[in-house]
Amino acid sequence: MASQPNGPTVQTMETVYNVPQITLPGTIAASGTFVSSVVPTFGMPHVAVAGKMDQAGTLSVQPYLDVAGTIANGAAVTKAMTANTTALIDNVGTVVAQSLTVSIVNTATVAATPASLVAVLASK
Repeated sequence: MASQPNGPTVQTMETVYNVPQITLPGTIAASGTFVSSVVPTFGMPHVAVAGKMDQAGTLSVQPYLDVAGTIANGAAVTKAMTANTTALIDNVGTVVAQSLTVSIVNTATVAATPASLVAVLASK
């Protein structure tokens, strides 16, 4: 006879949602900034955002309390970007958020070409 666990068994489920590709511009002007449209997070507590471009810059994620992206929840989370290297901001979801925006600032003195921008949401 197989042994039984002591007490009830709990099964947990994780939901992962890949945000549809955020449309990037072809270039970001020297010292220019790109800001995404508002991305819904469905209240998921874990968010990761990764971006890459051919110049140095800054990747930022601003969480919002509302779906429309009008009530900021704290300061944006930022990460320095090195040219041609993926920058990762992980676990933005340490604050409550129903939506977010992603910004990329080109700190170079020449135009930058963004290569990718991906956001992933997870329930745990």
